[in-house]
Amino acid sequence: MKKYHFIVAIIISIVSVGMSRAEQKDPKWVQEADPAPWVGESFGGLRCTGTPRKDFGPYDYRYISKYKLGLVENNHFTPKLERLEPDSSLRWGLNVPGNLNFTIRAIPNHHRALFSMLRFSLKGGEYTRKLKSKPECYFQRAINYAPDDAQVKAIFGIYLHRIGKYELAKNMYQATLELQPDNPEAHYNFGLLYFDAQEYKMALSHAKKAYEQGYPLKGLADKLLSKGFKLE
Repeated sequence: MKKYHFIVAIIISIVSVGMSRAEQKDPKWVQEADPAPWVGESFGGLRCTGTPRKDFGPYDYRYISKYKLGLVENNHFTPKLERLEPDSSLRWGLNVPGNLNFTIRAIPNHHRALFSMLRFSLKGGEYTRKLKSKPECYFQRAINYAPDDAQVKAIFGIYLHRIGKYELAKNMYQATLELQPDNPEAHYNFGLLYFDAQEYKMALSHAKKAYEQGYPLKGLADKLLSKGFKLE
């Protein structure tokens, strides 16, 4: 239990302050530091580590040039690889986790690649072991690198929800909404989380906010109706 609380504290700390290495006092050390270091711990209590950044990146997914984004995606994140299918047209296209790792290593907050990594990891077993780092480590690195990127936190919230870490997922969705209070998808997913946690009134509150903004999926509304909660 103590280890779990310690990991919770690490993730909340990363979300709140970004843990920027630029705050270090030694200018020489700062200059040589990795702009996108591996930070935090895995849920198993191990320090997060990953393959080195080498000579490409890191780049912010929201601001990277089309040319540099194309270099990465055309060689490591094609539509097939995004669907978790091997792409035989590429030299290393048969290695799905390797290409996901390269993409996220170069662009830590690449939203679509992070979501594909999430889906790959949820296959479990040998799939999770083939990733170069733990899923939670990829997310903590991305949040540390781009603490104002709401979409990264929203995707991390989905992952935490899927693996049953409800309290951490609540923290992550809340952090998302602090950056984007009117994000309908975040409200919808937050509502799903509260429904699964059997907190139906909170689920209803977020459902109303999602549907007031025209969110199209009706799954949450149907779930709430099955428990006697109507949106109107």
